[in-house]
Amino acid sequence: METTSFIFNRELIRINESGATPLVDWIRHEKGHSATKIGCREGDCGACTVVLAEMVDETWLFQAVTSCIMPLERVHGKWVITLEGVTPDRGLNPVQAAFAQAQATQCGFCTPGFLMALTAHVLNSKTLSEEELLTAIDGNLCRCTGYQSIRRAIRRLVKKWNNQPDGMAELKRQLLPVDLNEIAAMMQSIKEKNYSEEGERPFVAGGTDYMVQLGYPHRRGLNKVSFFVREEEGFKSIRKEQGCYYIGAGVTASQLFNNREFAADFPGFSRVKNRVSSTPIRNVATLGGNLVNASPIADFAIALLVLDCRLQLMGAEGERQVQLKDFFKGYKLIDLNPGERVRSLIVPVPTEVVPGGVFHFEKISKRDILDIASVNSAAFICLEGNRIVHAALSAGGVAPVPLLLEKTGLFLCGRELSMETLKGAQKVASSEISPISDIRGTAAYKSKLLEHLVLAHFVDDLPEAFKQEAIWLN
Repeated sequence: METTSFIFNRELIRINESGATPLVDWIRHEKGHSATKIGCREGDCGACTVVLAEMVDETWLFQAVTSCIMPLERVHGKWVITLEGVTPDRGLNPVQAAFAQAQATQCGFCTPGFLMALTAHVLNSKTLSEEELLTAIDGNLCRCTGYQSIRRAIRRLVKKWNNQPDGMAELKRQLLPVDLNEIAAMMQSIKEKNYSEEGERPFVAGGTDYMVQLGYPHRRGLNKVSFFVREEEGFKSIRKEQGCYYIGAGVTASQLFNNREFAADFPGFSRVKNRVSSTPIRNVATLGGNLVNASPIADFAIALLVLDCRLQLMGAEGERQVQLKDFFKGYKLIDLNPGERVRSLIVPVPTEVVPGGVFHFEKISKRDILDIASVNSAAFICLEGNRIVHAALSAGGVAPVPLLLEKTGLFLCGRELSMETLKGAQKVASSEISPISDIRGTAAYKSKLLEHLVLAHFVDDLPEAFKQEAIWLN
């Protein structure tokens, strides 16, 4: 077994532990650091949050991650920071002090996770904003429901440090009083792993869903999966070329949402961001993994279906491309041959294909954040005056696969935008789906939800005379 090496707080670690061992277990049981808590073991509660740091283009990147579903293999060559690593020998650091002064701790079980999520955000930021700090803790739950005091702590932090000269630099220094050059030198001493002998072992990218599926304690000792994806050219990069974006299958959700060029070319895509999982999950979950997992309600699959996305696959027999709509063959069945992997996603720039097109995304779930959809839907629509010249709609949760509503799109194209047209589109969409009753709703309920979402995609573009009727019906 090849050695896994990383920096833990200020210590260089070299171990031969199973690559599938959850990081939280190693932190608590091998190092005896108890601030990192074990809660849900599914990445949902945030109690186990730690900071994972690495150098990207000669700049430090600090990210909050959930250590309960983070296999040790994935921290090779990186810097793991726990609450013990940012706590002074005496007193409190600034984030801890803000929590104490705002009485933002009750039972205290969730507090380390909140502190580390905020720490990661602060270390990456040039200024502080209450809205962004609240987003940074969207993956953390306080079961004592002490959220208002946590809000007060955040406001206190923003007010104090934004109003000081060089406040951010001093805040970061107090949060992480270490020599970053020394840490970087330690990281450079770590050699890349050699995967030449892995053979046919399957590769997992982020593992945010796979680790949950494996279940604990079965994931401990698992050595049949290579959790650290190979750093092949383009596998973790985003590039724009000849009117298309080539997005590596190993690109994380956060990478995509933080790419300014992509955001400019896909202005409506930001609607997806805060409806997809949570900050620590987005920091790890990959686009390729979301598609290969083939969930019928995969948010990225639903969004990308309407953007004419295709996949570049690679295997022993070379490379081939497949349209995303044809990639899903049945429930959890995909067009991926043995030994093949998704290399990249190819997404045409909408303005170069359909000038004037508008992207829209809707998701119905019990919670706004960090929840699985009952039904989700996306649309890419272009109007010329009051005539629909392009319409692509998708739906999740209403079929065994993420579904492109091809008949609905064909029905809409060329028609005038009116309530009559939209009611017709609702009927066509209903004829394309085959929902089932399950824990997220009855089949009838899901059908009705999709009807409303079809209408919701067009509400902003409806003539004023129809808008009130549409809102009432929705």
